Amino acid sequence: MPARIRGFPEDSIVRRITCGRWHCAALVDRHQVFLWGRNHCGQLGLGFLSRACVTPVKILLEPDEDCLLSVRDLAAGEAHTVVIAEAGHAGLDARAYSWGDPNDSRLGGVDVRLHHSPQLVKTINHTLERLRLNIAKEAQQPKNSIVSCGIAHTLVLTTTGQFLAWGCGKYGQLGYGDLWDREEPVVVPGVHSVLTFATGNRHNIAVQRVAEAHAALAKRETVYAWGSNAFGELGLGDTNVRLQPATLCTLNESIKGCAAGARHSLVLARASSTRSRNAPWNRISIHGDSEEISIFHFDVLRNKFKDRRQSHVLPGLRYCLDTLPADQNASVRFTYESVLRCFPCRQSYVCRSCARRCHTNHNVEAKFVRWMPSCDRCGCAESGSCSAAWSWERSIFDNFVTQTTTSPNKVTDGVLDMRHFKELLQVMHPEGLSEDDIDSGEVALHSRAGTITWAAFQKWHNPYFEEIRRAAEVDQT
Repeated sequence: MPARIRGFPEDSIVRRITCGRWHCAALVDRHQVFLWGRNHCGQLGLGFLSRACVTPVKILLEPDEDCLLSVRDLAAGEAHTVVIAEAGHAGLDARAYSWGDPNDSRLGGVDVRLHHSPQLVKTINHTLERLRLNIAKEAQQPKNSIVSCGIAHTLVLTTTGQFLAWGCGKYGQLGYGDLWDREEPVVVPGVHSVLTFATGNRHNIAVQRVAEAHAALAKRETVYAWGSNAFGELGLGDTNVRLQPATLCTLNESIKGCAAGARHSLVLARASSTRSRNAPWNRISIHGDSEEISIFHFDVLRNKFKDRRQSHVLPGLRYCLDTLPADQNASVRFTYESVLRCFPCRQSYVCRSCARRCHTNHNVEAKFVRWMPSCDRCGCAESGSCSAAWSWERSIFDNFVTQTTTSPNKVTDGVLDMRHFKELLQVMHPEGLSEDDIDSGEVALHSRAGTITWAAFQKWHNPYFEEIRRAAEVDQT
């Protein structure tokens, strides 16, 4: 049964309460912060590690007890805590304090030797000063927060409605376009005028007010999502990670709030009052460029597209365009063409084929440029790790796959039945093969499924026949 928590001062008012995975934190009377729960990583801010505290303990953000701080908000991650506070003296901006688990840069560059005590996050002050920003005094909706923590990352809202993010970036949860951890806060691009937001374990949801000149559209709001998406927690219809905020939907009525669990998300919105005559009241409308469709119809269309099992790789873009022979390259290259810039791979020029084959889940930016055959080269092909590079062996292998498979998805990387392995080698090596060559390949490529992929075939084929060629040259000398 629910029980009253003892330990707070009498006649006090609990203004805010937040829970991490192992501990809880409460703001009492805007000046006092209490914590309780597990303390194995110092997340209670007691100045030492311990098993747990079963009753609320008051902590001091500053060693000087005479320094009275007014706490704006607080948040708890898996094993760390962040508090936004300001000095009682007028004219001083808000500051951030953090403590707890120091791994993954989640504390924002504080002294890790004192990670079990509250410390001022100086890096956020430097960032705010450099960008001429301030931490928001309060959210636009009173019940919402201005700071929120995931497992190992933190988001703080600024006065412009933008986010400052720091901590673990392994799953793109910082929204900065890469997968690196950040001690110094970074501004999440593309999101501003945020009304409300929430952080999950490794993903984020934010609601942005859309500025419209037309008065009738003044209440339009856009929902953004980014970060880990292994379980579809971003709601974008796939399981691809998003390294920068991606638009989930745009609603023309007020959104009541949003929430994020460990691996799922919720957005609560008021039903649209501007509906068609036959539209049910319990449908939330999603507005596109030219028409209005309900979530029900959107799901039906999305499922129909999935059932078709259409490939994202067009037949003409099967291989990296800069590795194709000149006669094949001319049919798909033009004077001007679309290329992409891949931020995680730090490649400023990626051809259309590699963007679909090698950089599907990466954060990319499209641009339209003039293609110069003598100067421009696909950065993916130059990196040496391109999985779409053309070779005459691969073209033969893919042709065998296309001719022998019955799958409707022929233009993607398929698998070849092992029964056609001998025939494949005979086409690739018309000069003749020995039984040892065939036996070596069958042993090396044996699998329970009885099939082989191009990656496995290439890994065996190229070194094996290169060694035979070198041995033949030695015998001739």
